[in-house]
Amino acid sequence: MRTHVPVQTSSQDEIHSFEFDWFGRPEPYGSQYRLTLREGVLVFEFWANKAAECNASLASGDFVEGLWEQDVAELFVMAPDGRYQEFNLSPTGAWWSATFTGYREGCQAERATSIQTEAHCEEGRWSARLSLAVSDLNVLQGSDISLARLNVTAILSPQNPSYLCWGWQNGEQ
Repeated sequence: MRTHVPVQTSSQDEIHSFEFDWFGRPEPYGSQYRLTLREGVLVFEFWANKAAECNASLASGDFVEGLWEQDVAELFVMAPDGRYQEFNLSPTGAWWSATFTGYREGCQAERATSIQTEAHCEEGRWSARLSLAVSDLNVLQGSDISLARLNVTAILSPQNPSYLCWGWQNGEQ
């Protein structure tokens, strides 16, 4: 969580492209994301131009820890006090979430009741979408989401990983 990522609140939903990974190398998969907030619902969408590397037996809506060991898109929401909530989204639509009291400290799995996911895998491309009510962001404890810091990351091709981080796209580290 190093930046405020663009969150769309209008009807003009801009899609953001990763130009390079967090080591400064060109991003090889044409990965993109969109984050929208409307009527109290936060929607995270991610696209990658590559075959999905994931456990295909997982279904959309499954709550599964360890998704980061394969292709995964991630959304982080940090409260003003430094606590944060992490969301992992698989190419199958399986998801996982946890809150942390600090950087990788005090992990508590969080099953938000409003979460909905969907995913599409086709040859050489996958996309996934996660939506949730802002009121289910336990880390905010009722605070306005405009006070939070958000970041989008991804880990692609786990055998030879490409690590993406939106904060690195803008030189914020």
